[in-house]
Amino acid sequence: MLKRRGTQFVVVSAAEPDALREASFFVDRLTQEGMPLAGLVLNRTHPMLCALPVERAIDATETLEEEHSESEAASLAAAVLRIHADRGQTAKREIRLLSRFTGANPHVPVVGVPSLPFDVSDLDALRALADQIAPVGDEAARAAGR
Repeated sequence: MLKRRGTQFVVVSAAEPDALREASFFVDRLTQEGMPLAGLVLNRTHPMLCALPVERAIDATETLEEEHSESEAASLAAAVLRIHADRGQTAKREIRLLSRFTGANPHVPVVGVPSLPFDVSDLDALRALADQIAPVGDEAARAAGR
């Protein structure tokens, strides 16, 4: 039944070292057993939300904090830049970790799902997660999923 046509396995992992090691183990095991593997869903990722390089955000934060420490607007801008820099560093770390996985498992398709501001604990949340993986306009994905 598990090897039947139409059955596929999806490995879900966070972009963390231990979780990706475990995902590699399951990918290897599924491959050894001849089980159909659809791919890896990399959950709770932190993609960059703008083109500003992390280093420039850090430099701008330092400049604002040093030269405009009394300004409320500058403090707010520095805080936003710091959040961007932190997120960018997290994204770089996730990309590094994922590149190890894809280097060891180049045949495995990977789909990233951004970190969501809610838990996936009911059908509505699961649908929102599905929309992150295959946006509503993706007719092929919708047809396959419903």
